[in-house]
Amino acid sequence: MSPVVSRKASSSRRFVLLMVAGLACRTPSMAQPAVIELEGHWNITKVAGGPLQFGLRLDRDEDGELTGVVQRILSGNMELDVSGYTRLEGHVTGERVVLTTSDAGGRQLRFVLSLKADGLRVVAIEWSGESLVASERQWRATRGS
Repeated sequence: MSPVVSRKASSSRRFVLLMVAGLACRTPSMAQPAVIELEGHWNITKVAGGPLQFGLRLDRDEDGELTGVVQRILSGNMELDVSGYTRLEGHVTGERVVLTTSDAGGRQLRFVLSLKADGLRVVAIEWSGESLVASERQWRATRGS
């Protein structure tokens, strides 16, 4: 056997071993998105740049679709009227959760959240077409009551 053939065979074996080792090292957390119980009460709170908090209650309907309501909006010490935003419609795609509602005047309130192993992260909040999120660190999503 010539040295060139021997190197090719050795190189092929090394490639196969690296591929097998790479597959063996793959962890379940890399393959699957975070699993979080979304049902229940959530507070979406602005932690930088002024006090603002949205209180949400999320449920599942009989078909398993995510639904909910906006229970309160606090701006400073003042509670804003949420009677127009009675029903949230939710869609979960992979790690992304989108919650949308509109009042009778057509003003839309939309939350875009990201599922993480340690909870929800706020990606975007839009209210009447205006973005309320400058960065993910500006808001926090926590379990509420």
